[in-house]
Amino acid sequence: MTNQVFHVIIFMPVILTGILIYLIMLAFNAKEYDPYQISLICENAPEQTAYLDILIRLSPDDENYQNFTRPPEYYTHRTDIPKTTLHYQNFPVDQNSQIAQYHEDDYCSLSLHYAHADSLIVWNSEYNQDHLYEDRVSELNLDYQHSVHISQIYQQYGRFRVAYVDQSGNILQVTNLSGIRYNNAGRPNAVYADGKKLILELSEVSPFVMILDALCQIGWIVYFMILLFLLIKYIIKEIRRKIRLAKKQ
Repeated sequence: MTNQVFHVIIFMPVILTGILIYLIMLAFNAKEYDPYQISLICENAPEQTAYLDILIRLSPDDENYQNFTRPPEYYTHRTDIPKTTLHYQNFPVDQNSQIAQYHEDDYCSLSLHYAHADSLIVWNSEYNQDHLYEDRVSELNLDYQHSVHISQIYQQYGRFRVAYVDQSGNILQVTNLSGIRYNNAGRPNAVYADGKKLILELSEVSPFVMILDALCQIGWIVYFMILLFLLIKYIIKEIRRKIRLAKKQ
């Protein structure tokens, strides 16, 4: 047995087991988050920013384009009698608002022009009277009946931008194109805007982990094939040895 083969037999299971443990830990820590919801989180926003709006490269000729869907909302309060009800108010945003009229480089508002956008809700605004749900910041909800996830929108329309918008729908600033990262189902879908910077974080298994999983499966197959080959080689060697001994007798 060559040193190379010996090293494969000894170290390959160790490496593969390490990868397998890593994948199991990822699966154990993964949680189920609403795939039709995306959190909108920002730092270093311009003054008077009321909410964030995702911009996608959506042409008016696209079948998913609408002239105007519905204005964004802000949470005001909750009542618990006779049953728990959450109350919202619309921002004064309409078809003539700057964010609704925005079309630069084919980018436009996802919440106002994408047919399967359901609602954009701001939870932590100054109008939050009872200070409940403030940890939810803002979120964009997609129409679950059409089974469109934010990752599918990203794959279809490419990288996002984000607009910082004031209460009346005026655009205060637009970010650069988004980078992307995967959190392997560790957190909900989110966009993180920091001044001009933008990151789209998807609650999905990253391509790296998927490749690693495939390599691990292939590795185990290769390992057992090597063991099978060595076993067959050993059996053939033993048969030949016994034949030689029998001829000498």
